[in-house]
Amino acid sequence: MREAGQIWEIDFWQRVATQAAEKFGTPCFVCSIQQIVDSARKLEGLLQGTKLRQWLAVKAHPVRDVLLAWKTVGYGAEVVSPFELNAALETGYPPERILA
Repeated sequence: MREAGQIWEIDFWQRVATQAAEKFGTPCFVCSIQQIVDSARKLEGLLQGTKLRQWLAVKAHPVRDVLLAWKTVGYGAEVVSPFELNAALETGYPPERILA
């Protein structure tokens, strides 16, 4: 059973997604930057002591704010095209944090 806060959060995001779809059409990408940062930090805690590195596939998430959030927590960007490489560089990723 879900707690009241979880139900409220699900309802909130359903309304946000519905409003975005109505305003911008579909498909439409809606996300919470704070949730991305929180999840990345949680993952970092789970992987503590391992030699794994985390990469964001720019092809899957070509949104500047998402790239900035991922960079903020110290993770890298994975690119496979000149567009994706340019997006990562323009977002401020240093070359050593770009996997091509």
